[in-house]
Amino acid sequence: MQSTDDDQIILNVYELSTASEGEAANYAFFQRMLSNVGMNTYHTSLKVNGFFYIFGAGAGICKTRNSNIGVPDNATFKESITLGPCNLRQDAINEVMNRLGEHFHGSSYHLANRNCNHFTETFATALTMRDSGALKLTTYPGWVNRLAKTSTTFVNHGDVCDVQKEAQHAAGDKIPNRSDEEQKEASSSTSSSKGKQEKRQLTEKQKAILAKLKKGKS
Repeated sequence: MQSTDDDQIILNVYELSTASEGEAANYAFFQRMLSNVGMNTYHTSLKVNGFFYIFGAGAGICKTRNSNIGVPDNATFKESITLGPCNLRQDAINEVMNRLGEHFHGSSYHLANRNCNHFTETFATALTMRDSGALKLTTYPGWVNRLAKTSTTFVNHGDVCDVQKEAQHAAGDKIPNRSDEEQKEASSSTSSSKGKQEKRQLTEKQKAILAKLKKGKS
């Protein structure tokens, strides 16, 4: 049964039984081949603050209170997954959605490059960024869009959705500054890089000494 918690970001997952009408031949091939190793095709929608958000070809982003809108005929409800809390007001959510619409519009839909799962992951990530300042969403299940991402690895489909970059754009300039943990990670990365440089310098000094020793022996 789908969650009714309006203060949570809920991912609704539907399993697709067959390839949808008009699906590209190469994607259908990957669907048949990879489904045998646990890579099925899924449709997803996102529920936030009592509304369901869906992305599809032609229509683009759709916002509705009806959970059945935008669900393909060949889809069977699988489960609802709580991705995390969302304490944003509806006007802030609308702002994120509108900015996201610059990338996710009806003509930009692509089964492998930019599908409904790219949308729900990017939207959820943007809401999390805007709400808590976290720069990554770790709760989105990787298996949901694995087939499309695997397809783009083998076949060049053009411009592929960059979830992190597009989520940051959608979140706008309201993202809080880096957290202490992120500062520590950045500092650790800098220290590590400095250590490697010092190690390379030491190695170069050793090489210079060895060169002098060899020259003295000759």
